[in-house]
Amino acid sequence: MDLMDNSRTPDMQSIMSIMDEKGARLWQEMCSFMTDSFKASSKFFYSTCSGKPGWNVKFMKSGKSYCTLYPEAWGFTALVVFPAALVPLVQSNQEAFTQEVLRQIGSIKPLNGGVWLMLGVASPEMLNDVKRLLQIKFAKQAKA
Repeated sequence: MDLMDNSRTPDMQSIMSIMDEKGARLWQEMCSFMTDSFKASSKFFYSTCSGKPGWNVKFMKSGKSYCTLYPEAWGFTALVVFPAALVPLVQSNQEAFTQEVLRQIGSIKPLNGGVWLMLGVASPEMLNDVKRLLQIKFAKQAKA
């Protein structure tokens, strides 16, 4: 599967075929988490963005994007966008996150009131970080 070929929309199986075995397991776990935890549906999009061109999968519910996954040979990159107001909450739970996520959160500048994190998911630890970030984001939004 060529993820740069926009003439044919891929399916989940063809996207996972470009990944190594570990990456495919992480991808499957993330997809299951999104559908089971948030009842989000997956939609395939072709991006022409110079930062991350090619096919990606957005998890959406009620027209709102929850996160976007960009397949890679080694796993995937997860784009997680959340309100900048939640940064202190994440930073106050340092023991719950890897140093890589804390480093990125500490160095990123908010854009339009949000923080845009591109996290490379090649390990169960990073997958758990992405899950925790989404849980914090949606727990706070549910209370608002």
